[in-house]
Amino acid sequence: MIRKFPIVALAVLGLMSLACNLGAIPATITPTLPTLIPAIATTGPTVEPTFTSAAFSTLASGNPTTLVTGGVTTFATPAAGVCPVNLPPRLIGGQGGRVTPGQPNAIRTQPTRNNAVSQIIGQIPAGATFSVLAGPYCSDGYAWWQVTYNGITGWTPEGQDTTYWLEPVFNTTPACPGTLPSRLVVGGIGRVMPGLDNAIRSGPGKTTTTVIGSIPAGGVFNIIAGPQCADGYTWWQVTYSGVTGWTPEGEGSTYWLEPLSSSTTLDCPGSPPTRLVVGSYARVNPGDPNVIRSGPAKTGTTVVGQIPSGGTFLIMGYPGCADNLLWWKVNYNGTIGWTAEGQGNTYWVEPIITSDCLGSPISRLVVGSKGRVTTSPGTPNALRSLPSKSTGSVIGQIPAGRTFDILGGPQCADSFRWWQVRYAGTVGWTADGQGTTYWLEPYLP
Repeated sequence: MIRKFPIVALAVLGLMSLACNLGAIPATITPTLPTLIPAIATTGPTVEPTFTSAAFSTLASGNPTTLVTGGVTTFATPAAGVCPVNLPPRLIGGQGGRVTPGQPNAIRTQPTRNNAVSQIIGQIPAGATFSVLAGPYCSDGYAWWQVTYNGITGWTPEGQDTTYWLEPVFNTTPACPGTLPSRLVVGGIGRVMPGLDNAIRSGPGKTTTTVIGSIPAGGVFNIIAGPQCADGYTWWQVTYSGVTGWTPEGEGSTYWLEPLSSSTTLDCPGSPPTRLVVGSYARVNPGDPNVIRSGPAKTGTTVVGQIPSGGTFLIMGYPGCADNLLWWKVNYNGTIGWTAEGQGNTYWVEPIITSDCLGSPISRLVVGSKGRVTTSPGTPNALRSLPSKSTGSVIGQIPAGRTFDILGGPQCADSFRWWQVRYAGTVGWTADGQGTTYWLEPYLP
């Protein structure tokens, strides 16, 4: 059986950062996080001020644009939080996309063209393909998608007015006889499904290649090239834990590999449910610093730095589970390594979502998890038919202290950040908060 074989264990996916002191570690300097748009003071959940769109000087796409300027100076600024009505989204999370002919598309750190909170970190040339991780996120009048291209993970817009800058890419590769249709995308991320390890070979095939490594069940890897059909298998060139080689996608009617997107459930016994997203920023919670390690585990790795309490960092790569901890690849003040999200029911780090919704606090919620209406100020949160006070009618309410399921979002409208939730069988949209006051909070059962 191609998947089962004894080999020297490779460094498991995972990461480090027991949020406690692990020996003497040199002090580091807190990095500069892009300035957040200041929040507006408010009086409570019944007050919803009128939103005025800020004028930004540059566009977050390079199609048409240049990477140097980041935008076209003659571009008309659309309202924040509004998606283009003439461009229905065509991309799908976990699938592939391609930049349409013309100019390249810029990749930004955040889904906004506001240079105060989002920087250009790369570009995707016309005709180049990429992996779609999540989206769409509506901001500045664009539908933004989180993508991975050539190892760069960030956000890029789908188009403008009636012109698409991105298009979906469907698998047109001829299927290997006896295999399932491929689900992976070059430039994306994949994961070995529960069960046996997947062998990494020196080339695409069994008969003329040698085993050079393995990826354990749950192991996350980068997809470099492929697919190639050999010996009745669909092979992908991947990189895992520093080893680059070829691994098969499945056999017969069984997939051994799956595409990994930000909406994929990441289970790690002993670690709280993840709240982080690749390409975004996070912060160490008050208390002890988080250690940065050379690899995603405590065993077999070395401490390369630490992130102090309150220190902010960039999330660079998908996590893995090792030593009952969920590890993320991060960049803190130029130090790149792995840090852990938390242990048990305690989070050591928290996500930072830049507040591009004027008048709304930085969001703390995550799609796929649970939330709760705060007990202070103690008033219920309205549930609306649409993510807007002006166009959405009230269809219910969530009392203070009650929990709900987070289904979608966020969407920015009327100076509020809205989340699609389900409460007592009713699905609708509810606002996160106002000014510096949160009306909703994450809930950990």
